[in-house]
Amino acid sequence: MVTYVASKGTLSIDIYSQKIAERLPVDIYFSEYFTGVMERRAEQKPRKISKLWSDFVYDYAHLKKLRKLPGTLHFSHQHFGRFGRFLARPYIITCHDIIRYLDMNGDTVLQKRPEGRSRLYLGLDFAGTRRASRIVAISDFTKRELIERLGVAENKVEVIYPGVDHDIFKPRSRTNQARPYILYTGSEVPRKNFLSLIDAFRELKREASFSDLMFVKVGASDDAHMRAIAIERIRSYGLGDAVRFTGRITDDELAQYYTMAECFIFPSFYEGFGLPPLEAMACGCPVIVANAAALPEVVGEAGLKVDPSNVKQLTDTLRQVLMQAALRRKLSLQGLERASAFSWDRAAEQTARFYEGIGV
Repeated sequence: MVTYVASKGTLSIDIYSQKIAERLPVDIYFSEYFTGVMERRAEQKPRKISKLWSDFVYDYAHLKKLRKLPGTLHFSHQHFGRFGRFLARPYIITCHDIIRYLDMNGDTVLQKRPEGRSRLYLGLDFAGTRRASRIVAISDFTKRELIERLGVAENKVEVIYPGVDHDIFKPRSRTNQARPYILYTGSEVPRKNFLSLIDAFRELKREASFSDLMFVKVGASDDAHMRAIAIERIRSYGLGDAVRFTGRITDDELAQYYTMAECFIFPSFYEGFGLPPLEAMACGCPVIVANAAALPEVVGEAGLKVDPSNVKQLTDTLRQVLMQAALRRKLSLQGLERASAFSWDRAAEQTARFYEGIGV
């Protein structure tokens, strides 16, 4: 017997857990723990000893709820690992990436260097991930990272890819638009390589052929400092009227943006999987990704791949796609075919078979 512990919220790991939970034939527990953590952090600044004690009480209350759940617990992401060492029974964890582990222990900051309380909790998260009886990784890349960096035994890890919602992410009717644009979705944290994309866009805008070209960036900012740096760079390049930040939008709006874009580019240095390129392909949008981490695994041969540290290559590849209508059509058709292989139904079915295979 399994109880799947899904997390409420709007982050990608929350959405993943909710999509799987909707389709799994097991008991489901929707945890509000992390939503509560974010709310408490917003309310508790500056942090005091009394507030830290309050956090401990909050954590322990959630642990007691988990202990009462029946069967083998399957935690939907690695940040539930903090409860693992306090459970007196085997459990399963889905690991999406080890970005925050690398931020703690690596030389390069991918997202943000954790300190104090965050470092403590992240340490518990990944210690709990190591301790899990079995781990579901969302890509072969993440599986290799678990084995090579966390020392997890290979036979403990099963790869099950995420899906894409084809009822939402599909080609939409094209509408009239004033100017063509390239599209990026995501934040500005260091691993996303957003500044290099701005640099590549500036190089294109120096050419007369791209005088009308726009750059649209979809998504909220996870890092106010990096957003400020990006905006200042855009201003210093004189690109203010050619760059649009939409902020957070609905999935239906996002599907329309994918459909209308000349191409989608995702130049991240590190992704545990990378849903945006998959969504873009499902909408028929030509895709360019970094040849790094899990991204080549996601797009296969249906997307162009570039060295994310090479701005000239980013620029040249964008130019190639923008100038060649036949290439865009080819990438669009290949992307649609590639995306069709990924679905949430398939991910849930594979997860259910995984339970049967390990006898829980």
